[in-house]
Amino acid sequence: MQEAEQIVAALDIRRAQVMIEAAIVEISDELGDQLGVQLAAGDESAGSFPVLGTNLTSGEGMLGLNSVIGALVGDTLPQLGGGITVGAGQRDRDGLTWGVLIQALSSSAAANLLSTPSIITLDNQESEIIVGQNVPFRTGQSATTGDGLSNPFTTIERRDVGLSLKVTPTISADGLVRLVVEQTTEDISTTTVSGASDLITNKREIKTTVLADDGETVVLGGLIKDDFQVNKSKVPLLGDIPLLGRLFSSESETRIKRNLLVFLRPTIMLGKDDSIAATTEKFNQLWDVNLEVRQKLGLPAQDDQPSVDMLFQGRRQ
Repeated sequence: MQEAEQIVAALDIRRAQVMIEAAIVEISDELGDQLGVQLAAGDESAGSFPVLGTNLTSGEGMLGLNSVIGALVGDTLPQLGGGITVGAGQRDRDGLTWGVLIQALSSSAAANLLSTPSIITLDNQESEIIVGQNVPFRTGQSATTGDGLSNPFTTIERRDVGLSLKVTPTISADGLVRLVVEQTTEDISTTTVSGASDLITNKREIKTTVLADDGETVVLGGLIKDDFQVNKSKVPLLGDIPLLGRLFSSESETRIKRNLLVFLRPTIMLGKDDSIAATTEKFNQLWDVNLEVRQKLGLPAQDDQPSVDMLFQGRRQ
């Protein structure tokens, strides 16, 4: 019995815990330039309109020849796109009509996403944290039933979209931490894709296994995207003339750069003191945010900082 008690005492000990702090940084930059010229001319008296025209559209939102002709015939302005649009035209008494439309647009978009989730878990125990939204996606739709009676319906599937971090730490005898990591970053795209029937999401995912010492910061890797696209339409021969060829061409350039970095820092907590120290540190950070918010709202500052135990005094009473 004494030997059995000694074995149980050796096995029944406090399991070590690991606090995993993550920093997820995503930097993206998008640049776009569009320049196009549309020409149209015709003779209404001859019954053939137009006799000359260029239909060169290389970018989203650029007007085509149909818009220019419709404006000339109807004496109206076409629906203009983004950027600057310069147009000119003339209609004489003999029915001769001509028009020119110049469009130029430069766009840029930049984003900097910084997320710092943290989670505490037992040794060799899988943990997961999800921060995001529950977004509905349309999976089916019908306007009529098989017998022809009107009975419209739409089926919806909800899916979590946001940031998720799944980690399984394993502590070795020499204080080395083995981390099995699965990190996913997903967001709803603001761009449109031809043929898409519903929402579009951007997804970045890392699955890996790394080793880190206690308190060491490791980087999992960088997902980099550098997409450069050039679309150009031109009239043969005329579009190749230096300078003058711009009047017979339409060009758009788009460049998208995206960089995603994920940093992890595991901290081993062997005893109660380590857990209390980690909890106190997080609470102090929360208190600093509280003071900053009160200062922005113009509220009086609180002189005495409460302790962590004071958060549960009301519940205990």
